[in-house]
Amino acid sequence: MDPTAEEKRAFENFLNGFALFPAQLKIAKERICYIEAVILQTAFIDAMLRMALVLRDQLVNKHGDVDFNLLCQPDGTRNLSEREVYDRALEQAVVDDLLHQELQDLFRERNRIVHRLFISEIKYTDLIPVSHRLDKAIEQVHDIVWRLEREQIETGVGMTVAADDSTPEFTDDDWKEMFLKKL
Repeated sequence: MDPTAEEKRAFENFLNGFALFPAQLKIAKERICYIEAVILQTAFIDAMLRMALVLRDQLVNKHGDVDFNLLCQPDGTRNLSEREVYDRALEQAVVDDLLHQELQDLFRERNRIVHRLFISEIKYTDLIPVSHRLDKAIEQVHDIVWRLEREQIETGVGMTVAADDSTPEFTDDDWKEMFLKKL
């Protein structure tokens, strides 16, 4: 099924976030803004898992369609929470039990940091180890997405294709354009 113009814009917006994330996280950590870092890291894990769910669905059902409900949630529509994304990822064998539990624990930590910073015993220095754990979880989820993309290329199923001579090279200017669209 061909995506609508609105779905194409939503997908582009989703991907533009991937271009902005590394710069945002670097700035947050350099400025010792670990509340921001933890929020960004949690959001990035959520985004990567959403992409992994799309890739997995394409492989299992042997199609190239994108479930835009995972990648775009316009105002006024039902929100698919991070916890629901984590649970779907476990149900669809995108993550294993151990990673699922770590993601749940990290999300609880994120919520404690965001919602109870002033009314609990949390110290700002407690945020740094949480951010380090999130870095490790990001690496794990990134590896999962990479494996799913590789499987799509090898099987010829899904939206991921190998670059060839006719594929234009993705340049720094392309990254900058994506980055600026998300600012």
